[in-house]
Amino acid sequence: MKTFFAKRECPSCGCRHDPAYLSCPKCGAQTDDPDALSIFKKQIPVPWWKNLIFFLTGLIGLSILATIISIIVELSFIAGHPGATTDDLIQYLSSADANFAVSGTAYLLLTVALSLVLWKSWKHIGKSFASWVPFVAAIIGYACIYGFNLFYNLIMELCYQAAGRPLPGVNANESALRAMALAYPALALIVFGLLGPLCEEITYRIGLFGFLSRFGRVLAYILTAVVFGFIHFAWGSLFSPSYPGQALDELANLPPYIFAGLVFGFLYDRFGFAASFTAHFTNNLISLIVTITLPGK
Repeated sequence: MKTFFAKRECPSCGCRHDPAYLSCPKCGAQTDDPDALSIFKKQIPVPWWKNLIFFLTGLIGLSILATIISIIVELSFIAGHPGATTDDLIQYLSSADANFAVSGTAYLLLTVALSLVLWKSWKHIGKSFASWVPFVAAIIGYACIYGFNLFYNLIMELCYQAAGRPLPGVNANESALRAMALAYPALALIVFGLLGPLCEEITYRIGLFGFLSRFGRVLAYILTAVVFGFIHFAWGSLFSPSYPGQALDELANLPPYIFAGLVFGFLYDRFGFAASFTAHFTNNLISLIVTITLPGK
């Protein structure tokens, strides 16, 4: 198996560049490497170290930003409510207001950070939107995700009924998202409908999927989908003393996220960034609209 980490030398001008670039950045000569054409044809071309920067910035950066902003929100509440008790503080920090202040600001700052790192690649992202094909593929991809969710929910309902257990509700991630969407509907459409999918597609498709593709497509599909699924998992449920079955319910809600990760990975690999982003954006947008207009669903 070829290595896709060592730089290639352009036969026309001698410029050395990452094999993810299918045309020489200096003279524009096209590559004749069939393996590179097969793997990187639709991907946003960036060197492997930048793939890792995108992934780590999105994965760790979001947590760091959220932690810092959460501390600022907490200190602001304490300063503005000098007579507040610890219970008052805990109640506020678990509210939709505080969660949206933290999540919304974190996603906004992360979008800016990723955009700056992605600076030289925006032209490639723009080109991926030039054809109608990715949009058709995105709609079909979203339909597959929706169909899988319907089928999976039916199977889970039968399994839980057979086990004599009540059906699990939405996971902690979805529950918090719904609360914030109901509290700030217009802003939620921007933050979680647009910025969220944009950040996650840069992080997990351009970043993680692009990096793992250098080792093989199958590995990229599987690991990216699993990681994408588990970022929506509430790890605190593993240590929940109030509800021992919460972790099992979180795991029960995991397969739809993993399947969505597989679909987004396929769309990115076969049709480019425009397809995976549009499918992700459509999925989040429709979910938010349903939550806002039909809060009981």
